[in-house]
Amino acid sequence: MRQMALVAFLQAQNCTTIPASWRHPEARTDATSPEYFQHIGRVLEAGKFDLGFFDDRLSMPDLYSGNHEHTVANGIRCVKMDPVTVLTTMGMATEHLGLGATYSTTYYEPFHVARVFATLDLMTKGRAAWNVVTSVNDNEARNMGLDGVLAHDLRYDRADEFLEIVLGHWQSWEDDALVIDKANGVYANPKKV
Repeated sequence: MRQMALVAFLQAQNCTTIPASWRHPEARTDATSPEYFQHIGRVLEAGKFDLGFFDDRLSMPDLYSGNHEHTVANGIRCVKMDPVTVLTTMGMATEHLGLGATYSTTYYEPFHVARVFATLDLMTKGRAAWNVVTSVNDNEARNMGLDGVLAHDLRYDRADEFLEIVLGHWQSWEDDALVIDKANGVYANPKKV
């Protein structure tokens, strides 16, 4: 029998994906606090969810009038925090919940992504997951100093190479590379790195 995996699709932002939900009388107003996301993590873990997953976008939506004013004025996903930092906060309040996030291969560098997710994985004892995306929005490109999004094939060629490099970094230390031999003064075996 197949087993279902329960994944919560989350937003590291000031509100849910439902516009103006922040206006509800019972809505929390602390969506940029660690306590808010730790509470979400605990609820998901108590509900036996397998993974809390954050998407990411490196810009504010500008769907109305071609700018972000409507988004900001109405609180529609205008605060988008770094998902890995938020996941780390959630990880400190949970023990079993998987912690996944989107990180773009177009606007980050491979070493940075390898390091960030390896650190999350270490700090949460093996619970990190990375959703690989190439990003498709022009406003994200502009935030990164570009005129527009890269062509599809260029983005995916970069993503292929990016993934190889990240995996290479993650596999660069053998499982038994750490020796931590205090008596002989050897921290790690350089031949296994």
